[in-house]
Amino acid sequence: MQQSVESPNSVTITAHPAADNNLFEQESAWHNKVAERAFAYFQDRGSIDGYDWADWAAAESEFLKPIVLEVSESPDRYIVSAEAPGFRAKDLEIQLDGTRMLIHGIRAADESKNDGSTSSELASRPIYRFIDFSAPIMAEGCHAEVEDGILTLTLAKSGEQHDAPAGSD
Repeated sequence: MQQSVESPNSVTITAHPAADNNLFEQESAWHNKVAERAFAYFQDRGSIDGYDWADWAAAESEFLKPIVLEVSESPDRYIVSAEAPGFRAKDLEIQLDGTRMLIHGIRAADESKNDGSTSSELASRPIYRFIDFSAPIMAEGCHAEVEDGILTLTLAKSGEQHDAPAGSD
């Protein structure tokens, strides 16, 4: 199910059935990519132990732009605010799968206007963040909008409770 785009700031939300492993496959692919790079850092340092987290953080920062989140919860919904500076609604994708949500964004690296007045070759790292919630999310009651570099999501709970606390990976 896809949410219709209501305004230029509205972000499309896509719900995937729990049987669809698309989110898990995407997360595994990014994890493997970062793990390979972190291992290269380890080898470059002469295979000296004790720097696992530093290697992981350095590798992850090469591929992905960190997303700062704020999650608040009420009995019937979650409100998520995420920093996404420079990203427009069309650059962002939100995927829901039961109790998991993925925020994914890719901004074009090369932009220019027809009149030649603006040109940018600034590279942009994609944003990619999974969030696990304690209750499943209903796609029908969700809304996402980006304005002034802040992505705000209103996510309706289905009422079914799970053991995992609200938080992020």
